[in-house]
Amino acid sequence: MTLQVVDKKHGISRREYPNGFDLNLIDYPRRRRYLAKLGIGVGVGNEGLYPHGTNHLYEHILVGPYMQSIPGTSNLNAETKRAITTFWASCKPDALELVVKRMFSSVEQYKDGLDRHSIELGRITNETRMNRDRIDEWAEDSVFLPALFKGTALERSECASIASYRKITPEQLLEYHDRWCTAPNLSLCVAGPIGNHADEIEEVVARTFGSLPATNFEHPTIDVPIETPNVVVSRRRACHRENWALGWRVLGNSTDVMPLSVLDSYLSNTSGGRLFDAINSSGVRSYDPKSFYVNFRHCAAFYVMMGVDPGQFDQSFDVVRRTLDGVKHDFTDAQLSEAIDAAENEYQDDLEDPERSTDFIVRGKFDDSIISRPADFYGALEGVTADDVLRVANKYFDFDKVTVARVMPFKKVEQALQTEAHD
Repeated sequence: MTLQVVDKKHGISRREYPNGFDLNLIDYPRRRRYLAKLGIGVGVGNEGLYPHGTNHLYEHILVGPYMQSIPGTSNLNAETKRAITTFWASCKPDALELVVKRMFSSVEQYKDGLDRHSIELGRITNETRMNRDRIDEWAEDSVFLPALFKGTALERSECASIASYRKITPEQLLEYHDRWCTAPNLSLCVAGPIGNHADEIEEVVARTFGSLPATNFEHPTIDVPIETPNVVVSRRRACHRENWALGWRVLGNSTDVMPLSVLDSYLSNTSGGRLFDAINSSGVRSYDPKSFYVNFRHCAAFYVMMGVDPGQFDQSFDVVRRTLDGVKHDFTDAQLSEAIDAAENEYQDDLEDPERSTDFIVRGKFDDSIISRPADFYGALEGVTADDVLRVANKYFDFDKVTVARVMPFKKVEQALQTEAHD
């Protein structure tokens, strides 16, 4: 099978190799550089009995030895998520072949990189400490999502504790690599000035990733019960405002996907975002109120997050509750049209940004809920009705079964800030 055109209008083509590996190309004629992104269908949710942090340390060692000091490259980076691991590089056209070969070396010669175990352990320790200082991201990854998915494979945060990283052995990392890093569980996407160079790129990939042995790999389902735990989790940190979130577990791979996506656009993207409008008009001093619909293969989450001044949690919670209850009782065709327009605009922005387009193309191999072909996405979006949105809102927005998480300043700081606000 040769490269097949997936979407001519957006310059997307694809080839699946006999061993199960697949290559995706996205043509951006006006760009002068390529972005190559390799995805592995494994994340924190797949660690199982391995120590927490195994996937993150695995990613560091996978990328470290081979993706450094490549002439003509920039933006060398990698990322561990709950259901996927990716690493990528931006490069000049004449450096693309070397980038692909280095990515292949990372996969094929992983064992050779294990002598960097102690070095990467030191780097990941520093990264963990830095991540704790990013209060918004830390609150979402280490407080809210673990509360929402408590007792399941998705409970583990993307960053572990330093003590947990130190329990991971080189032998466990090699075993983890052999289990997950196989051709059918890998996907490469290259975005840039493809033009008439598609066959050249495909030949390089055929000689490298296309040569990996075929396996009978079958990705296991991350089995997460759909019942949302009705809990309130509170943590105190050295911060100057309160970050809080509420949300529900929702079905990932189902007919609920597109209505939930439209609902997310309605709340966050239309006219500045309905949530933003509601919070802003209430007098609550908030920071970036938004809804999120995120998918982790067969399970997903729909939640609202924001930062508020200390002492304003109750008021902001009531505003969000009234906003979501309003959607449960009334969602008009005019609101639907506005939300679909916003979702289409956001998707078009994704298509025009190589970092975002390569991300959803790669994730599309491992997550059936992601529609990576633009024509299919637009068709599914236009098929959503106002009744569909009302159905999912009433199905999931049950405030008797909701997970809430709060990250608040230490009490003395909170009291001082509240006094300052009223002076």
